[in-house]
Amino acid sequence: MSQGNKFGSTATKSAPVSLTPGLGGIYITDTNPANGSFSRIFVLAAAVAHIEGSDIDGDMSAVVLPVGATIEINFQRITLASGKIIAYYGGKKWVDPS
Repeated sequence: MSQGNKFGSTATKSAPVSLTPGLGGIYITDTNPANGSFSRIFVLAAAVAHIEGSDIDGDMSAVVLPVGATIEINFQRITLASGKIIAYYGGKKWVDPS
């Protein structure tokens, strides 16, 4: 019979699991546009953002993002009006429409 831990579990320790994409990301707190190949947004402080990308249909300006939200979408440009986010790399490459 196996000896359990103080919680009674006899499960073995598994390899750590990454909860974020492995390509890194950028911390955004200002109102300058951030361009890149992004795949996920994590909201650290409630934010209002304009999000652009080749996979986005419709208007994603003035999008309200509540604190703690995680949004998974391929996008190539984000501009904050307020708030703090982490934009994780991993989406499609940006092609500037101008």
